[in-house]
Amino acid sequence: MKNQSYLRLSYLVAILLILTSSVYAQLSNSESYAIKGATIVTVSGATIPNGTVIIRNGLIAAVGAEVNVPADVRMIDGKGMTVYPGLIDAYSSYGIRPPSPPQGGAGAPQIPAFAQGGGDPTAGLLPEVTVNDLLSVNAETFDQQRNAGITAALTSPRDGVFRGRSAFINLGTESGEKLLLRSPLALSIGFGGARGSYPGSLMGVFAFLRQSFLDAKNYQELWDNYGKSPRGKARPTHNKSLEALLPVISGKMPVIFNVTSEREIRRAITLGEEFNLKYMLSGAGQSYLIPDLLKQKNATVLLSLGFPQKPANLDDPESESLRVLKDRAEAPKAAAALSKAGVKFAFTSGILTKASDFISNASKAVEAGLAKEEAIKAL
Repeated sequence: MKNQSYLRLSYLVAILLILTSSVYAQLSNSESYAIKGATIVTVSGATIPNGTVIIRNGLIAAVGAEVNVPADVRMIDGKGMTVYPGLIDAYSSYGIRPPSPPQGGAGAPQIPAFAQGGGDPTAGLLPEVTVNDLLSVNAETFDQQRNAGITAALTSPRDGVFRGRSAFINLGTESGEKLLLRSPLALSIGFGGARGSYPGSLMGVFAFLRQSFLDAKNYQELWDNYGKSPRGKARPTHNKSLEALLPVISGKMPVIFNVTSEREIRRAITLGEEFNLKYMLSGAGQSYLIPDLLKQKNATVLLSLGFPQKPANLDDPESESLRVLKDRAEAPKAAAALSKAGVKFAFTSGILTKASDFISNASKAVEAGLAKEEAIKAL
């Protein structure tokens, strides 16, 4: 890496800092400082056994084995330390507040007519929802994540079918809009059903999704035809929900399918192929069952490190099914299975409630057969 290259810490392209909390507390984004004599794990290149990192105003100014340290920077002795890239949580709900109930009137959210039904017909069914509108953060919001070395994340609402358009954010201390690095990044979709009466089953969810994508295609054709020859034709009505799906069906915006079981994974792949979507699979707890299929389909997996746990108040241990027991035993082995098959994957926190478990569960994946170098890449 050239010394003069300046790379944003948040993008994690170069060396980012995971230090002990006592050292981390000394650092300020407004300061210039150098960490000298540390082992620098670059991930994208060779490890530097005795290197230096220079930071100016929150940006990496230089990194390497032979770096001239300017006289005006604070010096931090890195001897005996290892400097890693900052970690990325590839799918989370960090900083997201629950969406407000939709209000009636001219500005009310629109959804395809077939989705109207009992209860709140729009809850969890609106692809136009964006993280920009839902971020609620303060200086301490991401303390737990930063203390665990997580410096950036893909974040998305967790509920519903169309969960909204996710964003890649820096887990910093600034206001929400200043933390956005790329938004929107992908449309997040869940298979667990929406709040309200429809769709309430896996079959209903897929029927809703298929109809939504078909409606979006028809909507695109309607506007294309009108644009080619508007004379004598009524102007089509705008629909925010269907417009939000246009970059998805055109392949310009990826889709993240939140899946758990092998059945859901297979159905997600089928749906993605039917509409030629650019898709990723998040969670994918049972991906260990079909790594060869995932490789064949060139799928990208955002693998959850939220491994299944034995219920705390389980009265009868024998009441658990063999499938539940197998999933619990095999979950840490999934990363190794994907790596062996050549499947592209990154780690997510999944259902984890403690950020520190992000590291410890990655270690469990290494113990279960994943190469350490591959684990670091996936982090």
